[in-house]
Amino acid sequence: MTRFKRYFPIPYLLAATLALGHVVFHLLKSSEVGLAWVGALVAVSPLVAFMASLVLLKRARGGPLLELVLRDADGNAVPVSNERHALFMFVRGNWCPLCMAQVREIAAQYRELEARGVDLYVITPQPDNHTRALARRFDVPIRFCVDEGGGLARRLGIQHPGGVPFLIRGYGVDSVLPTVLITDPQRKIIFVDMTDNYRVRPEPATFLAVLDARA
Repeated sequence: MTRFKRYFPIPYLLAATLALGHVVFHLLKSSEVGLAWVGALVAVSPLVAFMASLVLLKRARGGPLLELVLRDADGNAVPVSNERHALFMFVRGNWCPLCMAQVREIAAQYRELEARGVDLYVITPQPDNHTRALARRFDVPIRFCVDEGGGLARRLGIQHPGGVPFLIRGYGVDSVLPTVLITDPQRKIIFVDMTDNYRVRPEPATFLAVLDARA
């Protein structure tokens, strides 16, 4: 099934564009606007608008990272150095075994990353008490931060509304898409992994290779 995926995106985008053109043409020419046509407009326009924005706005991974205001589980401000590389790992929370495995891997490699002048930040929207427990579990120099209310995730476009599974209690409702950002000392983004499959995460060796390539 996987080998057929390459045949899907472009035909689907072309079909959506043609459908949008047909809907707009009908709405402009028709003297009466039916609810069905409005529904069709709502259904097809977001995809076309999103793909057009990727082309027109020239979004790049190499731009500067927005100003981050981070705090730990005790409410203390967490500074971001302007003299070192930084690795920001956004994870869903203690309830996610894949996220915990990812944090465990990065914790095991912290000496290699420290040797390359990298500060580590693990950021999660989960409540403070869970983040304190996470910090105690991994007794390594990682800055464990709380994105209260998911405000930072929303600004970065990686919030996952309704991402906390049903029956998982004590973590709220919304979560974050697992994401890794690496920046240089000037806060320029040099690596991004925004997963579209929560089961697949980059390994620490990938981060080390990125850093070594820029040494």
